[in-house]
Order: sequence, then structure tokens, then C-alpha cells
Amino acid sequence: MQKLYTLFIAAFLFFSAKAQISQVQFINNSADSLMQFVKVTMNGDLKKDSLGFRKATSFLSVAGDSTYTVVFQSNLNAAKSASVSQTLLAGKKYVFVLNGVTNDTSFVKNPDSVSILLNIVVIDQSVAAVPASNQTTLFFVNGSTDAPTFDLYARDSANTLVLDNDSLNKTGEVTLPDTLVDLKLKTADGAFNISTFLFSLSGLGGQITTALTSGFLAPGSNNKGPNFSVYVVDSSGNVISAINVSLVNNRNNLVDKILLYPNPVSDIIHINYNLSQSATLQYSIFDLSGTQVMSNTLGLVRKGNNEQQVMLHDLPAGLYFFQLQSDFSAKTVSFIVK
Repeated sequence: MQKLYTLFIAAFLFFSAKAQISQVQFINNSADSLMQFVKVTMNGDLKKDSLGFRKATSFLSVAGDSTYTVVFQSNLNAAKSASVSQTLLAGKKYVFVLNGVTNDTSFVKNPDSVSILLNIVVIDQSVAAVPASNQTTLFFVNGSTDAPTFDLYARDSANTLVLDNDSLNKTGEVTLPDTLVDLKLKTADGAFNISTFLFSLSGLGGQITTALTSGFLAPGSNNKGPNFSVYVVDSSGNVISAINVSLVNNRNNLVDKILLYPNPVSDIIHINYNLSQSATLQYSIFDLSGTQVMSNTLGLVRKGNNEQQVMLHDLPAGLYFFQLQSDFSAKTVSFIVK
């Protein structure tokens, strides 16, 4: 009896202590080069000393039912920082996302007149029900400062609207199957497609995660910052990049057509494409999980028909995506390595 009583008390104390804990995760989604690496503190207590751009922590435990001031501070310039005060309730999980840039003069203003200055988005994951084991719930954060308010559609026969009116620094919630998901970002006014992309959500069943738009639609007008991208952060802090099938501003459809041959390929692939105007280009190759396995800068390429050859460096057999990018657009095609 004494042993059972002791076990009961130990279990009671364990679960009581657990109930007093909150969990927090930090994501650096600021595309400003000054914020490429930041330190994160809570009430002055250092939680992460160097959190890189498009990187995240796992969930960390802190005392619950307490109010904290969370600060993201640049490691390159201590004067550049953002802070937010938040009360964390015991037993709940919170995600803190750093968005924005350090000034609004050398970066393109937001088309919806939302401030582009540094901002911390706070997500309380408890407002979402835990999804089924074959589904994933995404809190979708718009963090691309020069992108307009967007709608998110499934690229299915019904063109299903899955997220409506997500503007800069706002979040929307969507539940998707834990498979390879084909989605499309479209401006809220329906004027043009921003991006179409593939998410490999396998392995995320039963999880509540964070999805983010990131970088710039027009890097050349934003201090040559990072290109627009979409990625997911899971509960362990792993970053899962989406594969941009096309990044398209219909007002500047640069790449008319693109052909890869031979396809399937074993070692050297030829890329033939036509440009409507001269442009500075780069290319990336992604595997099926969205991981970038190769990239290169092509420099200024002339208007008209062009051809490149790419050595595939003994890539394992499988399906890959080749993406040709400029400052304003991108086009992606698939190929198979045999």
C-alpha cells in the first residue's frame, strides 16, 4: 500500500509540474540581411544565441501562467530588434515568428499599405484542434513584405479555396492531408497568380505546424534579398521547403517555354528556354522532398532562345524539379534521373 501511495504522489507531482509549463518555438522569417542571425531572449533570459534566417528552434519549456517580453535582436547590429509582450498560459504551445525589415525606405512598400517594419507574429496553437493522424494543420503566416494579400487554393478540379485573405503579418489556419499537396497562391483580388508549389507533408500527420511565405517577389528592388519562397516548420524545428512549381507575376511572364532533354537523364541535362527580354538568371534543382540539391547563377542572359548544360553530379535516381529564376519570375519543370 505504501508503494502504491508513493507512486500516486509521484505521478501527481509529475503531472502537476507538467501542467504549469508552457512551450514556445521561435522562427526567424525576416529577409533583411541585418537580421540574418538573431538572438532570442525572454525577460532577458537567452533562449537562442544565433537563430538564422528561415531557421527555427524546437519547442522549449518555460514557466506557464506568466507574462514574457520576447525580443529578437540582430547579431550584426544590436540596435536592430523587435519585441512583443505575451502572457503564456500553462499547458499551451506558442510560436513566435519574426517578420519584416529594419527600414521602410530601401525596401519596397507593401502593396496593401501594411507596415513592413520588424514585427513579431504570435501563434497560439491551442486554438486549433489536433488533426487526425493522416492530416496536418498549418498556421499559414504571410511574411513576404512586398507580396499582396493572398488567397490559397488547392490545385484540384474544383479549384478549392482553402485560405482567404491572408495579409502581411496575419495568420490563417488550414488542415491538409499528410501527402504531397499541390497548392496555389493567388492575389486576393484574383488579378494574378503569385506562386504555385508542392508541399511534401508526409510524416507530419497529427501535427500542428507553421507555414510561411518568405523573401521578396522582387529581390532586385529589395537590396537583392532572398527570392520569394514558402516553407513549413514542424514541431521539432525542422524546415521543409516547398517546391515552387512556378513563381509568376502575370505582368512579367519572362520565360516563354523551357525544355529539358534527355528526360530521363543519367549525367548531363540540356536546358533550352526562350526569354521575352534579357535578364539575370539563376537555377535551382530540388528533390521530391523540396530540398535544394544544386544551384548556380547564370548571370545576365540575352533575350531570345538560350541553352545551358548542367552536370548532375551523380544525383541518385528519382524525380527532380528544375527551376529557372529571375528577380521577378520563375518557371519549374520536372525531370527524372535514371
